[in-house]
Amino acid sequence: MASDPNIAIEAGDTLDNLVQQFSDQFAFLRELVQNSIDAGSGRVDIDFEYTPNKDNDKGVFVLHINDTGEGMTREVIDTKLTRLFSSSKEDDFTKIGKFGIGFVSIFAAKPKAVFVDTGKDGEYWRIYFKEDRTFDRLVLPRPVEGTQIKWIKELTPKENENYREESRKTLSKWCKHAEAEVYVDGELINEQFDLPHKLAVSMEGQGTYISAAPSGEERPFYGFYNRGLTLFEAWDTVIPGVSFKIRSRYLEHTLTRDNIIKDKNYDKAMALLKECVEKKLRPALFAAAQAHTDDETMGYLAFHVAKLPADLENQPIIPTLGSRKASIRELKQEVKRHKELLFEENTNAVVQRLVDDGRLVIRWNPEKDKGLGTLLDKLKGNAPMTRANEVYASPTLLTALPEQQEKMIQAAMRILHRAGSPYRKVVAGNFNYPNSTVHNRIYLACDRPDEVIRFDKIAPKGIFERFFGWNKNTTVILNVADPLIEPHFRLKPEFRKEAPYLLASAIVSDDGIDEKTCTKLLEAYLQEEDEVGL
Repeated sequence: MASDPNIAIEAGDTLDNLVQQFSDQFAFLRELVQNSIDAGSGRVDIDFEYTPNKDNDKGVFVLHINDTGEGMTREVIDTKLTRLFSSSKEDDFTKIGKFGIGFVSIFAAKPKAVFVDTGKDGEYWRIYFKEDRTFDRLVLPRPVEGTQIKWIKELTPKENENYREESRKTLSKWCKHAEAEVYVDGELINEQFDLPHKLAVSMEGQGTYISAAPSGEERPFYGFYNRGLTLFEAWDTVIPGVSFKIRSRYLEHTLTRDNIIKDKNYDKAMALLKECVEKKLRPALFAAAQAHTDDETMGYLAFHVAKLPADLENQPIIPTLGSRKASIRELKQEVKRHKELLFEENTNAVVQRLVDDGRLVIRWNPEKDKGLGTLLDKLKGNAPMTRANEVYASPTLLTALPEQQEKMIQAAMRILHRAGSPYRKVVAGNFNYPNSTVHNRIYLACDRPDEVIRFDKIAPKGIFERFFGWNKNTTVILNVADPLIEPHFRLKPEFRKEAPYLLASAIVSDDGIDEKTCTKLLEAYLQEEDEVGL
């Protein structure tokens, strides 16, 4: 081998700063695969070799990167490979690199030595990079096909395993869609580029290929690629409800390789993506929704409600606890009319009465029906999603109480009214119906006891407002089976005179009783005794 020794690669702060730009020390693998593809290689082989050292704990780790590309002449080596910012790839959109610094990344992980064997046009060379980044250019006496690189570092056995694992991860991340076949220890790592989705669509034009699919995620996956090599991948909202991959020879990554350059070429690619969504993805999604709207598809539709065609908006696709499904238009009207959206997982007495009254109650299980939940959240706007059984009640009215119980209840109500309660009427009820959420309430206030009762709208200014303050409701339904109420109907005869007062006190006990309230009730009781004769 003839040699031309001690030629130094550019050193100093500039090179050090460039090396440090590669935050991932294994990123040089991506750069070397990129160079192989730019050299026209249809295959890149990466292999690992490790030789333990018996004399100390560190052995020799050798990383082999071989391709069958066009190789390099001495002129290319001297003017391109070893000179920063002198890339022949400038303005050549068939090449991925643009800055001429990709090869510098081999020094990020501080190798002991790097050998590059290459050749072209009948000349064959070995470039030997030393630990201090100086290098020798040596003449090879044998032919070399393409470029063969040996990257050498001293590692412990544990570090060797880590380097193998991290190298595989890096290659899989950045080179999984490479146009060339990439083999790691003899295993092909290339993956299909198109998104693996049943509703995936594609569009091609202007040197750009797009694969797009609907997504039910708030932050969908997306990626940008040049000749299949990853430029940038992330999970974020670019177009709501759309996951995509864009492969384009016009796209470039930033100098630090951690993002994509958003220039006019990026804008062209994004314009093509929007066209793909409008002309292909949404029509495919809407057609699928009209054919069969499962929960997954519901989640996809959530991000496209503003673009729904009229026939789909009017199609009954929303599951309800009525006798039919509802359309998206009906759901919007329900929210507009009632300022809320009711739901339950299964039907019950409350739901049945609401449905009979014309209300829309969605059949929804928040834990299971994630897609429907996303759609409902988009459609309801700022209106709350309310579990029907938690705000409505449907007690059974008792119209045939024993005469003594009826008299006691009416007397207790007169006492409450005399004490300042706004209520005018009391009726008896049973709150222990199936799935009741009000079984432990002493009473419910309402205007129409024969209708399903909304009980969560009372917002007292003070603790006794429901009984001793302003309230638009006029009727009380008394839970006669409540443990605080029912015993009053079984009082011994000697206590029955005081029973209405005790019952009135028990009714308001759920709100709390202070000395002032007790005084009011007692005064009202005495007045009732004088006028009515309890």
